[in-house]
Amino acid sequence: MRPLEPEQAAQPTAEENSDDRLREALDRNRELLAIIGSLPGAAYRYVRRADGSEALTFISERAITVLGASAEELRRNPRLLLEGFSAEARARLETAMRQPAARVMPIDVEVEIEPRAAAPRWVRFIARPSVLGNGDVAWDGVILDADDDVRTRLSHELFATAVEHAADGIEITDAQFRLQYVNPAFERITGYARHEVIGKTPGSLVRSGHFDAAYYESIERTILGGQVWRGELIARRKDGDLRYQEATVSPVIDASGEILHFIAVKRDITDTKRRETAVVEAKDAAEMANRAKTTFLANMSHELRTPLNAIIGFAELLTMQLNGPLGGERYLGYARDIGASGEHLLKVINDILDLTRIEAGGMEIHDESIRCADLIDSSLRFIRDQATRAGLAIAIESAEDLPRLRGDPRKLRQVLINLLSNAVKFTPRGGRVRVEAARDAGGGLLLRVADTGIGMAADDIEQALTPFKQIDNSLARKYEGAGLGLPLAKDLVELHGGRLEVASELGQGTVVTCRFPPARTVNG
Repeated sequence: MRPLEPEQAAQPTAEENSDDRLREALDRNRELLAIIGSLPGAAYRYVRRADGSEALTFISERAITVLGASAEELRRNPRLLLEGFSAEARARLETAMRQPAARVMPIDVEVEIEPRAAAPRWVRFIARPSVLGNGDVAWDGVILDADDDVRTRLSHELFATAVEHAADGIEITDAQFRLQYVNPAFERITGYARHEVIGKTPGSLVRSGHFDAAYYESIERTILGGQVWRGELIARRKDGDLRYQEATVSPVIDASGEILHFIAVKRDITDTKRRETAVVEAKDAAEMANRAKTTFLANMSHELRTPLNAIIGFAELLTMQLNGPLGGERYLGYARDIGASGEHLLKVINDILDLTRIEAGGMEIHDESIRCADLIDSSLRFIRDQATRAGLAIAIESAEDLPRLRGDPRKLRQVLINLLSNAVKFTPRGGRVRVEAARDAGGGLLLRVADTGIGMAADDIEQALTPFKQIDNSLARKYEGAGLGLPLAKDLVELHGGRLEVASELGQGTVVTCRFPPARTVNG
């Protein structure tokens, strides 16, 4: 049997041709579906039929990663396609997708959605409409995850807005220090418009000449070495005015370590600098005035003491009547008054001199080992008669086993005399003054003078510790004094490394405590 000739080979039937075309179509659809399924988002076909019903005829398996719902759930309930969108975005998309067939338009928007059990994310919603022959409208599209891109862009926009509205001047240069960007604050601070400076170097515009070349070279070495420089500059505005600036200059370095840009942030601190200068000048002026006052008081005290000692000496001679009687008892009383007044004035002058020495740092202390009981006894000798005449009782409390106090006997005696004199002066007849020496809780020693006198309000204590201040400062005040005793006692205690504390209450008396640190105690 002869083989068939080619032109005589059997031809495929119509049925066989139809099967081949179907297989080819299915193969092409499977390939297309595979491509669509591999897209980085949820690919879909949404159909809105002419009768108003809707269906998802296709949804890729990646839908769950973007929308939080599986493809099967979405096919069963097409409305889940827009479920996670905000109410505003959902309403906008539904309105667009339900337009009459003649008015439908493509959609391409970025919206924020909240997938099930997931953090809010930004997506890009793309839909392309096509009108089918039966009046149905099909929307083919994809919902892409755009969270990183959108958030990056929003961050850039936010950063740009912040920079544009920043109060500090911001400059961005290239690696050769040529300006590429300045913000509005730079224009306000320097007086230059943006178009005047782009492409120029900041140094060519605003250097004032107040710093030498070495200063700017040190800045360049720092930032070219990849480090941040912080410091102060003096810049010249376009109008010639000099302004102080607090500056930070940072290099921008890429992954390979190459410097691409420099960013400078500059704050105008001229007003702050001027205020600081004014404060320093005022402080210097006050210190100079205080030194002048101290010098004047010291000189005045020295000048007054010489004639005053002569007055006191002659008054004492008259009182003793060494050269015969004065001729009358009244004159003897006058002489005693002159001597007492001179002694009082001499004490005030000595106190002033001591205060000025302490203020000037010229007061020295000569340490000795002192028994507290001896210090109290020697101090009481000066005011005991005064207390007796005032009708006051004096009590002494001093433990036998106290350590000695290391200090200057004359100055510590002066402290106690001043405190005792105040106690006697401000305690009415029949009152009581108590002197105490005891161990301090901190390991040091304390000397305390307490009285049952008129006391003072808590708000007045600070005034009482201020030189030349008295609580009753009227010319007709009942109690005499220059207001130096308590402040001088405080300064002398602090000169020994201690502190003086005052506790008082109106009508209940005053307690003054001098606390000396353990370093001021001597055992044995």
